[in-house]
Amino acid sequence: LSKECQGTGVTVTAICPGPTATEFQARANILYTGIAQNQKNLLKMMDAATVAKLGYRGMLKGKSVVVTGVLNRLGAWSGRHLPHAWVMQAILWFHKKRSQT
Repeated sequence: LSKECQGTGVTVTAICPGPTATEFQARANILYTGIAQNQKNLLKMMDAATVAKLGYRGMLKGKSVVVTGVLNRLGAWSGRHLPHAWVMQAILWFHKKRSQT
């Protein structure tokens, strides 16, 4: 879509934030498991305002895709450059339920 609009004065920026901290999870009764439940440092979900600011900055820079967060960028890169079996194993490990000790 971004290429289709090139030269028309219309820009397109896709924001790919990954999980975002909103009230949606609580209202939908979603429980996070695995690493996602331990939201510290790099694993902490961004709030919607931060995601929007990063997307807006990316749009102003002319980016067609903005992936927010270190882990989300790593995941996007991995999906393009690593063997599929490795990526699937990493996803399984990431979401595997762990004890909360």
